[in-house]
Amino acid sequence: MAGKGFDKANEDDLKRVIAMINTSPFTEWAKHDYKRSIKEFFKWLGKEELVS
Repeated sequence: MAGKGFDKANEDDLKRVIAMINTSPFTEWAKHDYKRSIKEFFKWLGKEELVS
C-alpha cells in the first residue's frame, strides 16, 4: 500500500501485506496479532468487505 492511503486500499494490497506478514520471522502469535489488528482497523475504517 506504499504511496496509497488506507482508504484507497484494495484486496490485492491486503493480500500483499498478509503475505509479507506470513513470511516474516515473527512468531506465530505475533503474526496472528498483526493480522487481527489489520482486520479490526479496516472494519473501523468502514472497509469491512476487504477483511470479511
